Amino acid sequence: MINLDNHNWRLEIDLQGGRINKLCYQDQIILGSFDRVDGKKGNTHLCLPNFGAEGKKFDLPFHGPARNEIWKIIKQSNNSLTIVWEMLPTEKYQGNLLIEQQFTIEKDFKQTIGVMNRGKTVPVNIGIHNYWNTPHGWRNTLVNGVNATEGIETNGSIKIKNENEIIFPGMRPIIWQLSGFNDAVLWTGFKKEREKIIYDQQYACIEPVIGYNKNYFGSEQSLLGPHQSFSASQSIKMKSFYMISC
Repeated sequence: MINLDNHNWRLEIDLQGGRINKLCYQDQIILGSFDRVDGKKGNTHLCLPNFGAEGKKFDLPFHGPARNEIWKIIKQSNNSLTIVWEMLPTEKYQGNLLIEQQFTIEKDFKQTIGVMNRGKTVPVNIGIHNYWNTPHGWRNTLVNGVNATEGIETNGSIKIKNENEIIFPGMRPIIWQLSGFNDAVLWTGFKKEREKIIYDQQYACIEPVIGYNKNYFGSEQSLLGPHQSFSASQSIKMKSFYMISC
């Protein structure tokens, strides 16, 4: 586990999967790790080169392989970390992707993802599977003034802006800035017990993605040619906060 500490922020990065294990501002958990009701462990990870099941025809796992591989440190300081992972070509997916994640904590938190293709032309999508801490539950969460409850319950999606405001119950607003993303997916873990659905309440996933439309992956817009690259980013800024033990 790699730890960064600066400007009231604390960040824990797990090189296994290049994951955000925990992000805290002072004593408030912003992104965390959670035991899900379905028995799995959830924390923030990159979805790449595919977001969901659309990569099946290329034999790519759900959310892509990047979240399960060991990432290599390129550069580290007290307030920043740069890690990389190379996705080698396979018989069905012939891109050779060099993927970089940079995490920075200054007055705000920023995560930047860069992708360069050194192989053949392939479709590429990027999503960040954020696990936001909701210690008071997520019902009546507001995203840009819109109630996200139904979307979280039904694995829905919303349009997002370059700058967004998220208000979780009992918490002060979060300013969420994005570059390169067009949609956000809403979700939380659940299981069915007889006629009842039991939802996780301690977190809500609000996940930025370049293209959530099922026809995006493989479209001309999603193609990344040889020697081409692109990037996307998210940043988090706290307007104010409550004290929650971290």
